[in-house]
Amino acid sequence: MKHVVTGIAEDGSSFLESVTVYDGPVTESASTGVYEHSSAPDITRPATGIHLDLAPDPGSVSWRLVEFWPGRDIPFHHTDSVDVTVVAHGTVDFAVDSETIGLDVGDVVVVNGAGHSWKTESGCRLLVGMVGGRAEPPE
Repeated sequence: MKHVVTGIAEDGSSFLESVTVYDGPVTESASTGVYEHSSAPDITRPATGIHLDLAPDPGSVSWRLVEFWPGRDIPFHHTDSVDVTVVAHGTVDFAVDSETIGLDVGDVVVVNGAGHSWKTESGCRLLVGMVGGRAEPPE
């Protein structure tokens, strides 16, 4: 399983802040933190990509099942939320300004308001939890 976390640079460009790979056999029960926050997160702005108004209100949570059919290319965008996405079926390429990473079933991406896009050749199903954030205006 891959655990990918995005970041936003001072110029608003997005990057992969961390990519952790968990592999090997599971021999005992285990728990790995994916995302924790005690209040509505502050979302750094500006961010690259078009703004999609899909985020729940600050501090609120939504859970979505998103299905992309084969050949789907979702344009570069950002939301005022922290999104925790799990690939439930298929494969998908996840891109930020500077990098693209292939994701498979079970992989997790945490997008903290950063610009990103999705592309799938074979189709995929994603489970997306969104925590509404407060967009910080640029200084």
